[in-house]
Amino acid sequence: MKNWLKDKVVLITGASSGIGKEIAKLLILNYNCTILGVARNEDRLKAFKDSLEDKQNKFLYTIADVSKEEDWNKIYDFAKDKNCTILINNAGTMLPFSSADKVSSEQAKKLFDTNFFSVTHGYKTFCNDFRKNKDCAIINISSVSAVASLPGTSYYSASKSALTAFSKITASEERKNFFIATYLPGTTQTNLFSSKDNSKPVVDEKAEKLLNKISSTSEKMAKKIVKAMAKKKKYKVFGFDAKLLKFFNKLMPIKSSDIYLKVYKKSKLSCFEDVFTDNLENKGK
Repeated sequence: MKNWLKDKVVLITGASSGIGKEIAKLLILNYNCTILGVARNEDRLKAFKDSLEDKQNKFLYTIADVSKEEDWNKIYDFAKDKNCTILINNAGTMLPFSSADKVSSEQAKKLFDTNFFSVTHGYKTFCNDFRKNKDCAIINISSVSAVASLPGTSYYSASKSALTAFSKITASEERKNFFIATYLPGTTQTNLFSSKDNSKPVVDEKAEKLLNKISSTSEKMAKKIVKAMAKKKKYKVFGFDAKLLKFFNKLMPIKSSDIYLKVYKKSKLSCFEDVFTDNLENKGK
């Protein structure tokens, strides 16, 4: 039986690296999809296209900043004549761990523009076209931070919580029109933790080594996401660490944050230093 993903034209934001790139690769190789990649870094997009060798014709791309509403007009023009029926909102950014008062308004706005408003822009850009074809879909990549927030990630977690709520609500509103899914990956080895958009990496070298031990690779996470897409799962949390955090947060929604703070302090990792204001230090004792 032919899977609904077979031969589809799929637009993926954040397609130049990490989960987005690996999803694109799997859809091309396993389902013969044509991928419309969107990202800001043309060198990475071109390098990925070149790596596809004889499948290069299956990857087309455009340079755009999904955090800017006006760029979605360019994205729509790029996709409109290519019979695109699936949009995967994958692009995201993260700030270094810090207490909420240390995040500037400019940083917070940029983070929400990328993590949340890019999804609303994508939905509004394509929903009218997608309503004409029940075989269409929007796949929103959120984060376990939406349901199990860690101290030091206030704005990131808030942006992913907003994304998740928006995705679930629009899925209900569009249930008779087209498919919308919400996927929440756990810790994944991507360049999110060392984003060049930030003045310093999200985590230090020691923390990165620790994260690599408990996290999934981009390849493994992409496989789980594509498998859920193929089965048309509407909502899914991926990764052992993610499921554990979700359970722990549900069991102790308030106290869990205090426990996480104690773990931060005991780890003595420099990336967590900015989390501890006087108030948080008192809690963590």
